[in-house]
Amino acid sequence: LSESRLKDVDRAILFYRRLLDIDRSDPATTLPAAQALERIYQSRAESSALVDVLRIQTSFADDLGVRKQLLARVSQIEETTLQKPAAAIETHRQILDLDPTDASSLDALERLYTRTIAWPELIGVLRMREGATTDASERRALFARIAAIYEDKLDDVDNAVIAYNTVLDASPEDREAIGALVRLYERMQK
Repeated sequence: LSESRLKDVDRAILFYRRLLDIDRSDPATTLPAAQALERIYQSRAESSALVDVLRIQTSFADDLGVRKQLLARVSQIEETTLQKPAAAIETHRQILDLDPTDASSLDALERLYTRTIAWPELIGVLRMREGATTDASERRALFARIAAIYEDKLDDVDNAVIAYNTVLDASPEDREAIGALVRLYERMQK
């Protein structure tokens, strides 16, 4: 009533917040209040508050697809609006806990780990992708990326050699991997 008829949005927010505080475990009161607050916070561009109510809705979502959609919205707000890459990373990890093959979250984590210079974590995501694919050329490309990160970003020659050898196991004629291994072995000799 406060929100729609009286146009008193601030009072409506107080009312809905009280409903949330009554019993957060009761979906009969919590879910409608969270959905109403979502609408209000969205229209007012109150991103932090919006993330909070979307997380509340996520806790009640029985459908995996709905839960993933809500978490994807949260991560998008955290990354782009709130400029909180660490929070966005954690939210994408929650999505991957629900669905380890979620391509959107894997893409986002690749982007976020590259942006935040989190090379070991990026390698972990690339390994997840490698484990999920049956395409030989995609696996080769993923191992080549892993090897390049070990070599160029982490200065870890031993693991770069292992990764390039994995590329050669799958594709013995791979000139890029052969060239990289020659370069790495020469470096190790120095």
